[in-house]
Amino acid sequence: MRRKRERLDGFFDDVKAKANRDPKGLVGEIDDWKKAMDEWEWIEKSNDRSDEVETLLDLARSWTLGG
Repeated sequence: MRRKRERLDGFFDDVKAKANRDPKGLVGEIDDWKKAMDEWEWIEKSNDRSDEVETLLDLARSWTLGG
């Protein structure tokens, strides 16, 4: 949760800085951030191993219960 908050704080800091430097370029900056967030989400989903862990737990349960 803390990392997400830090990323959001960084996002808004970057948007604010961009708006001060180049208000007309703000839309492009927001689009870049949206793309980066989509890529980050894809990476997080790719690294999610919860399904594999659940499968291993199921196998371990069946072995210990003699199934």
